[in-house]
Amino acid sequence: MRPPIHTLFIGKTHHHLARVESTNAYLRRFIAESDTLVPEGAVITATEQFGGRGQAGKPWLTESGKNIIMSVLLKPVFLEPRQVFYLNKAIALAVHDALATEIHGVKIKWPNDMVHQNKKIAGNTEIDILLSQK
Repeated sequence: MRPPIHTLFIGKTHHHLARVESTNAYLRRFIAESDTLVPEGAVITATEQFGGRGQAGKPWLTESGKNIIMSVLLKPVFLEPRQVFYLNKAIALAVHDALATEIHGVKIKWPNDMVHQNKKIAGNTEIDILLSQK
C-alpha cells in the first residue's frame, strides 16, 4: 500500500500492483475479503492488466507501463441507482477537459470513451454502485 495523498478522499487508500488480471476484479475481491470497511475513494492501480474487459465483454488489453490502469471505489449515496449515469457523464466530461488541455481534437464517444483521430485513447467500462459492504 502506498502512503496517503493529499486529497479530500480519493486515493487516501491506494494499492498499486505490478500485474493484475483486472483492477475492477481486484477491488471487488478486496472489498469482499476485507475484515474492515473499505473506505470510499480507495484506489487500485496497476502497471499491467492482462484480463480487463471492455464493452460487451471484449478484452481490454494494455501495454505494460504505458497506460493509466485504475479503479476507484465511489459510494454515491446522494444518487439513486437509476441516476448513476449522471456521475458517469460528469467523470467523462472531466476526463475530456483534462485531456483537451494537452491533445487538440479529443472527443467523447458516449458514454465514456475518449477518442482522438478515430482511435480510443481512454475510457472506463463500468461504474458499479456499491449497495452494501462488510
